[in-house]
Amino acid sequence: MVITMKDYGEIRKRYLAGESQRHIAKTLGISRNTVAKYCEGAAVPYGRVDSVKNKSVEQLRSLKEMGYDMIVFGIESGDDAVLDKMNKGYHASDIVEQLSKMDEAGMHYSVIFLYGLGGHDYGMGHAVKTAEVLNHLSPVRVLASGLSIFPDTPLMEEVRRGEFVEATETEKIQELYTFVKTLDIHTLLDATNVSNMMPVYGHLPEDKEKILSMLKQGADEQGEERLRMRRDSMRSL
Repeated sequence: MVITMKDYGEIRKRYLAGESQRHIAKTLGISRNTVAKYCEGAAVPYGRVDSVKNKSVEQLRSLKEMGYDMIVFGIESGDDAVLDKMNKGYHASDIVEQLSKMDEAGMHYSVIFLYGLGGHDYGMGHAVKTAEVLNHLSPVRVLASGLSIFPDTPLMEEVRRGEFVEATETEKIQELYTFVKTLDIHTLLDATNVSNMMPVYGHLPEDKEKILSMLKQGADEQGEERLRMRRDSMRSL
């Protein structure tokens, strides 16, 4: 069952507020199986920015009419230096050009922002550049995740060789703060998965000040040592 982005947001909002999946399904008139999938942010199609390159706006409209909607693009960054380092295969200008076609076609889509990806002392610039890219677009949802480096991954090898220095947990929260502050679009911010040491959720711009306050207060109260311990205790996403 394909649901609207409005329904998705309502399901997530109610679920995070502690409402049972059974009650959500009953009150919204959506099957329990569908609600269960969307409660965890699952059951959404994923796409690459360059997969839109060979599609015209008319072709995208046709895909939407066939029910292909609510696509998630894992852009992760809007900073060309970071995109090159991570071998994404496109630049910030490509993100704007291709996803603008999604907007013109009236397709709903989400984007993923991976804060911390620029490493130590690079967070503020990374946050601003990525937010500025998104300010040219109309994603219905922005999924924010904090960088976690696991053993036996290429990025961990770079850390061991001294080629990448991970941002501190405080830096990551400051980066997310700057990202949210710079965003100037109407969207749903969802930073609630396990990689977020300071989970926040809300509609922008309506909930922006509340989210910024939560991030600032949380960082001050938790402290670097406690946040780092929580990050290190993660085994998977």
